[in-house]
Amino acid sequence: MPDSDKEIFCYFFEKGELQINPDGQVFPCCFIANSMYIAKTFDYPKPGTLKRRGELDDIQFQLEEAESIAEWVPQRDWIYSEYIENENDLCLDNKSINEIVNHEWFKKIEKAREKWETAPIICQEHCTVGCNRSGHMSRKKMSGRE
Repeated sequence: MPDSDKEIFCYFFEKGELQINPDGQVFPCCFIANSMYIAKTFDYPKPGTLKRRGELDDIQFQLEEAESIAEWVPQRDWIYSEYIENENDLCLDNKSINEIVNHEWFKKIEKAREKWETAPIICQEHCTVGCNRSGHMSRKKMSGRE
């Protein structure tokens, strides 16, 4: 499917919801929040610095191992690296919810998600909708939690 046929449909954005992690960090959705929480738990490690608990070629290991997620998150996309740079300003311990959602990081995401081509990778992977060859939606826009 050509990228021009794809769009980002963000359930959290459309519903005006946010994800607030137990440590007070505020995120636009659970997809970003979950991976950032794991990375922060391991203090944003550099690739290759954490001890592995299994075989790297084992798919089950790759899907379940938090260390693997923690290492790739910080350098995967601008959305993560810029969050880390601004995490003190995006935490309820330091700022109000209004200050956080009006922070430049949130505004940048809102602007970037307007086009599939400029959307963060995580949005492209989890929140893309578009028409397939038959004209049907390849992923339906959710009207409510299912």
